[in-house]
Amino acid sequence: MNGKCTISLDGHSYRVPNGENLLASLLQLGAIIPHSCLAGACGSCRLYQVHGQPLLACQTTVNQPLELLTKPAERFIVALATYQVEQLSDRWCKVQAHCPLSLPLGAVFRWQLKNEVGRSVSCSITGDLLTFYFPTRLIDQLSEVRIEQGAQRAQLDISASHLILYSADNQVLAENFSRVMQDAGFEQNCPIAPIELNSTPSALSFQRFDKALVLNDQPASLEALEQWLTSSRCRVAEFTFMTHSN
Repeated sequence: MNGKCTISLDGHSYRVPNGENLLASLLQLGAIIPHSCLAGACGSCRLYQVHGQPLLACQTTVNQPLELLTKPAERFIVALATYQVEQLSDRWCKVQAHCPLSLPLGAVFRWQLKNEVGRSVSCSITGDLLTFYFPTRLIDQLSEVRIEQGAQRAQLDISASHLILYSADNQVLAENFSRVMQDAGFEQNCPIAPIELNSTPSALSFQRFDKALVLNDQPASLEALEQWLTSSRCRVAEFTFMTHSN
């Protein structure tokens, strides 16, 4: 294969011929990369792709452009410069914060506080503030929270029909998120229902929904939820798990 590929390493760009060894080519061009055995055994030439899995430079043949780092990127960033807190219950608060991340309504992400990691969901309507739910018991330490850079995007369709399913401890979240969806202009009402796998959800009988948003702290498989809803002839086309941890 002829031609060259652009290899970005820690923000510096190098033009490397296709088919050449990545480590040898970058070293020849003046890049500084730790290395030792050149046989893929020691791992000292490991590089981290911005989009993809780590690779060993000495074992990699150049055949496409790459964005690489010599050290892994930070998974969590300090995100909350200033914030306001609204307490929803003894268990949950709603936080509005100025944050370098812009997470749309329904995006699921992880947060870190010292050695504790939890999950939350964005209830942001505009991109100016990050709004999300957070455990009340940790609210005094909110200034130390770090937000994960990667988030699972919940593909909410403003014209689709949604159902929110929740475990008992998450009722306040389900009620609040349903109101947020209405405020965001979702065309159809978003009913909420508790997950009670040992009883028939008669209130949902014969209803049809495009999506079910699941706020459940307890393990519940997709198959179990589908069987439970089917017992009342309720049909859901797609499930999105928006589990919270605290």
